[in-house]
Amino acid sequence: MIVHITRALLLLLVACTATAQPLKIIASIYPVKLIAQEIVGDRHSLEVLLSAGQSPHDFAFKVSERRKLAQADVLLWVGPDLEPYLANISEGQSTLAMASTVSIASSDLELDDRETKEGSADAEGTHLHGHHHSQDQHLWLSLEDTRRFALSIEQHLIQLDPEGENTYRENARAFFNQLEQLAQLSQQLTGAATRTEVSSAGLSRPYAVAHRAYDHFLESFPFPEPVVLSNSPELSPGARSLWQIGKKLDDNSCLLVEGRNPQRWLTIFAERNQLQTVPIDIMGDLSGVGTYTELVTAMLEVFSRCSTLE
Repeated sequence: MIVHITRALLLLLVACTATAQPLKIIASIYPVKLIAQEIVGDRHSLEVLLSAGQSPHDFAFKVSERRKLAQADVLLWVGPDLEPYLANISEGQSTLAMASTVSIASSDLELDDRETKEGSADAEGTHLHGHHHSQDQHLWLSLEDTRRFALSIEQHLIQLDPEGENTYRENARAFFNQLEQLAQLSQQLTGAATRTEVSSAGLSRPYAVAHRAYDHFLESFPFPEPVVLSNSPELSPGARSLWQIGKKLDDNSCLLVEGRNPQRWLTIFAERNQLQTVPIDIMGDLSGVGTYTELVTAMLEVFSRCSTLE
């Protein structure tokens, strides 16, 4: 009897020690880490797969990065459309893709739309809860998609680490409050409730972005739509297309560019049309931001300065 009791106590001790061990969590890109760290806090180790300045659009694995992934307990990533190189690797690990949480939410929303289409009084909805479909894969720029992903991370971690449930729930609640404050901040910056009101009130000026990457950001914040030079960062428009785009902009209009070294055609386009190139960091890893709120706030400041009149 004493032997059985001793064995049971040892097994219990081993189980408790195992659950108390911190998890090693890998975030595919820096924005995913910023979201995850709001829920994880300092309870577990959290690393980023891509180093600062690397783009998920043209990422290629190194041996050290494959090793880092193999050693991870959890992989948090955006999804196969943005990160196809992670699709096969993620199958054998504990993973959570942001795109999967968004697609589930979109399916639910389509059902709600069918049920409430008649009599809908507000087509825009609130800035935090509005949603539209887009091929743009920069999902972390949507406050609603970010909220859903953070909620999924909370639930995922509770399953892996039940002892941390209270911590995860408290952290998530605090983060959701931050997201609501960001939604309110956008109205203060624009001085209007919707982008339609911004434009009709004559408060906006034309500005351009290098490629389509801000659809989700504009879901949450009522800035006027930018002039888009290219649908993809891998494609540069033809000369005729750029000439037509240039006519839509004014002298000294902003051209928002990402990364440390803009492509040559962007620099030439800006010079020919007398545009000011304004850096914008949608990844947050070059500007030194330390939280998701800081990332979005920095982008709000750029959009406010470039799209609205003084």
